[in-house]
Amino acid sequence: FNFKKGDYVEHTKFGKGIILEITPVGNDYHLQIAFDEVGTKNLMAAYAVDKLKKI
Repeated sequence: FNFKKGDYVEHTKFGKGIILEITPVGNDYHLQIAFDEVGTKNLMAAYAVDKLKKI
């Protein structure tokens, strides 16, 4: 897991956004990302990391 708060990312479905918060949850991370076109989404890293890339 190589993302941090403030990183600009692109998601395959939600488009471009910025990571607002990263919160550890057990062996996973809860990501709060503000996307340009779809607003703020709350995602679990285990499911989202394959769909995210830094930009």
